[in-house]
Amino acid sequence: MTDEVHYCIPCSLMGALVHTLLIKKQLMDIFCYRAAKIRAWADQQKKSVS
Repeated sequence: MTDEVHYCIPCSLMGALVHTLLIKKQLMDIFCYRAAKIRAWADQQKKSVS
């Protein structure tokens, strides 16, 4: 599975700062959470098939 996120933050200098301080971490948290949930679901599916 591959994710591709496109977004544009206005105000180039302030936007870059906001991206670095807030948005980048939030995006990583969202996708790490989703990956963990998918992994847990897949593990559960394997157990139910065995």
